Amino acid sequence: GGFSMSFTQKVEGRLIACLKESLAGVLQDRGRDKQGLLDQVVLEEPAKREHGDFACSIAMVLSKELKASPRTIGMEIINRFPIANAHDLVDRLELAGPGFINLYLKEGWLQPVLLNIAEAGEAYGKNERGQGKKVQVEFVSANPTGPLHVGHTRGAVVGDVLARILQFSGYTVEKEFYINNAGR
Repeated sequence: GGFSMSFTQKVEGRLIACLKESLAGVLQDRGRDKQGLLDQVVLEEPAKREHGDFACSIAMVLSKELKASPRTIGMEIINRFPIANAHDLVDRLELAGPGFINLYLKEGWLQPVLLNIAEAGEAYGKNERGQGKKVQVEFVSANPTGPLHVGHTRGAVVGDVLARILQFSGYTVEKEFYINNAGR
């Protein structure tokens, strides 16, 4: 089978799910309808590394709606965060600035994917997304009556690599490496 999403997308998805679970509890405590508010939870990459691996501004986004300070909402979200669901990923959460929730990942959070890569070897990432589909990749089209340049080489490399990636993903690939010999 193939990989439906990258490892980091799965990590972000788990973290967002935990934040949504936490926010849902906060909203329930405050007697608020969850409809639509949970969809506003997004993760960002902080500008500075010391601000964590991910940051979430949902407390600031919802402060007016919930009639409370962003820092109060942020602390409520942090206190309800289901750490058991992310114990293998999350080292800690911190409230910062006007109400950012900064998430710090554990040092070994990437270890499972590295082990997976080592075990799979050259087959890592191989999938069947293109099973039963045909693709034609046409590239280069160099004209030998004119000068060849580095751009022709680049086109040949990019075309060949693209064809190989498609084959690795299960597509039936036909390469068309044209040489245009119609000169003057």
